[in-house]
Amino acid sequence: MNRRIKNALKFLGGQYGVKVIDCVPAIYLDLYNGHDIEVFGFYSRSGSPIHIVVWQVKPFREAVEKIDVRGLPELKAVLDDIEARYGGGSTL
Repeated sequence: MNRRIKNALKFLGGQYGVKVIDCVPAIYLDLYNGHDIEVFGFYSRSGSPIHIVVWQVKPFREAVEKIDVRGLPELKAVLDDIEARYGGGSTL
């Protein structure tokens, strides 16, 4: 796990975990209601956007929302909004 992921996890708080998705570590949150959140892009060069994908996992896996952000404050604000709209949960 690289420094950017560690810093993001510390900034976001304890409910997020790390899961290897498509061979790359990503920040992950299962909302336990048929949706989960995947955050990736931490291995790109500094200044590149961080990508957020909200997945509907039932009845089949489908991306329902994709958002690019820049910086940890914007990442946290967008994730807080997503959790409010899709329902909060806890880590793996």
